[in-house]
Amino acid sequence: MFQKATKHASRLRLGICGASGGGKTYTGLAIATALGRTAVVDTEHGSAAKYSDVFEFDVVNLTSFEPQKFIDAINAAQRARYDVIMIDSLSHNWMGAGGVLEQVDEAKRRNPNGFTAWRDPSKAHTDLIEAILHADIHIIATMRSKMEYIMEESQGKKVPKKVGMAPIQRDGMEYEFDVVGDMQAGTFVVSKTRCPALADKSFYHPGAEFAGILREWLGGEPAPVEEPVSDHPADLNQRFQAACDAAGKSAREYAATITAHVGCAWPLVPAATIEACIASLTPAQPTVTSQHPVWARLIDAAKQAGVNYTAVCAELMTAHNAVDASAVPIAAVEARIAELSAQQVAV
Repeated sequence: MFQKATKHASRLRLGICGASGGGKTYTGLAIATALGRTAVVDTEHGSAAKYSDVFEFDVVNLTSFEPQKFIDAINAAQRARYDVIMIDSLSHNWMGAGGVLEQVDEAKRRNPNGFTAWRDPSKAHTDLIEAILHADIHIIATMRSKMEYIMEESQGKKVPKKVGMAPIQRDGMEYEFDVVGDMQAGTFVVSKTRCPALADKSFYHPGAEFAGILREWLGGEPAPVEEPVSDHPADLNQRFQAACDAAGKSAREYAATITAHVGCAWPLVPAATIEACIASLTPAQPTVTSQHPVWARLIDAAKQAGVNYTAVCAELMTAHNAVDASAVPIAAVEARIAELSAQQVAV
């Protein structure tokens, strides 16, 4: 049942909390782009793009913040093989337009039962957490902090100072991350970490050096490769190869196009998807019309065999799910003529 614990190479989960103007976006971009090719989910009305002259990244801007939209973005970033996705900010999923709290309020308007009002939004939020935890990509999420003012001594006078408190998210959200820190005037103060090298430390404008510490800590033995579970019929690959050959396509290149579109290895591409591709490569069989000469030959063959030709036509149409003659393949009609001719029964 138990086996020796082994550290495998893993993906980062980093939370950056802080008040407005504390440097969350800049810090997140500095760390993310140092870790690799970066995609950004911007919920802050295009604020990330203001740093596009400093950092190189791709961005999608959200205007409503249902949990599923964040899940879709994470999945899209994985399919596109980004190294890092930065969510700026994750607080909108909780408290923004279309977010969890707004969904709860809407549910309460429909049904005043507070317990059931939380059921669906809570599940959606849990699904997002699961997507964050299981994604095969580094994830950096900024979160706004609840604000509070304290009185501080300055030049012999008491002056108010704005400070950030807990992040605007469901209670305990910070525990889902490997490293969490608070931004205070450009300084990242580590408040929670699984990385020993970051314990009780702070970093002024962290970037490449900070990312290097994380990269070294995340390293380890390659994760074991699990055998994919496939639903492919035994002859599927053979039929796919044959369809590609008949259409003059490279099966290898076409398969690569399919896997890139679906976002998984070939054994995990649904069999139905491959079947649809085979069908698209297979030319449609010619069909008959009511004026086609083959119909006259079928009628003659039916008469010679002493068979009701109307019934023969109906059988063909039923066998091919056809509502009229034009949907019956010529080859099927020719085969039936051959069967009737073989009977050699005179009327």
